[in-house]
Amino acid sequence: MDQVASAVLDIGFARGTWVDSASQPVDNAFRQLREECLAQQALYDAQPPGVRRMLDEQARRIAEALVQGQRQLSFALPEQVSIEEALIAVPVEFRKQNVAGLLSRLPVAVRRDIRAAVRQRLSQLEQSNHPAVAVCARLVRYAVVRYIVNDMLPTGGSIKDSDDGATRRFYMPQWVAFDDERLLVSSLQEAEARVASMQSYVSTLHLAVSLAPYIFAEDEYQRKRSGMLAQLVHQGRALARYQTHNIIGRLGRKAAAHELDRGFSLSVPYFDDQTLETKIYDFQVIPAGRTMFVPAFVVLAARQEQDKIQQNARLSESTRMHLLAELKELERAFDTERSQAH
Repeated sequence: MDQVASAVLDIGFARGTWVDSASQPVDNAFRQLREECLAQQALYDAQPPGVRRMLDEQARRIAEALVQGQRQLSFALPEQVSIEEALIAVPVEFRKQNVAGLLSRLPVAVRRDIRAAVRQRLSQLEQSNHPAVAVCARLVRYAVVRYIVNDMLPTGGSIKDSDDGATRRFYMPQWVAFDDERLLVSSLQEAEARVASMQSYVSTLHLAVSLAPYIFAEDEYQRKRSGMLAQLVHQGRALARYQTHNIIGRLGRKAAAHELDRGFSLSVPYFDDQTLETKIYDFQVIPAGRTMFVPAFVVLAARQEQDKIQQNARLSESTRMHLLAELKELERAFDTERSQAH
């Protein structure tokens, strides 16, 4: 994730968890972002209708280039802008802008993608000695992130209960693939594609923040971020649980066929709610050799890994609990003593 976006998003996570006096620095940072966002919005609203239309057209062009990762981009600045209720002409030599993105022939250390190139160009223009050019750059930056957040990304509509009530809890029901652990789509591949769509949605929000951190404090950004994050984490975890259940089923079939007697390791999927992606937790169950498989080996290995995960400070508390629950499920599936007791 972009460092600017990551730093600003940390403010958002902290606002939801800090309390009492500890929340003051975070609240102040958010308030500053909010004030800057309102200032940029006021500057945009003060422009004549023709200038706003031109800015919106350029914003669409730039936003699509950024999301698609194009190698180069051309955009234009308005001929004039309103500064303190006076229309100021933009020098002709600044009106056409060309930005080069990824240059594959250059060494890796000096390559840059189109997102970094656009940020750099706008920053250069904002530092121009020509007031109209500097204001134009601010307006373009605001128009781009405004378009990304308000127009490019779909808004979650009014959610009505479906016949089975499966999608009532979600921001965008059309991307829901699981009702808890029940698959609602035709295949695992389709479920993975829906999770990928949600990840792309959140990544696009992060793109907007990397371009203009103040957009983080905009109301529509907050609505879309909170709605999609909740749905993505829920569906990502449901996908991981579904995949883990499939692994348990395959292990049972392999054990019955004596295909695990030469040793094996397990790769358990889980959804990391910090990186917002599925990861794999690998561990060994039986060392390679000629050891006859017994279910107790899986139970023992799962318990040992749970102890390790309890001490893993790199995982968030909620991710840790999610992964522990999956290992518990694996343990229960092969705990023959518990099964016989019931």
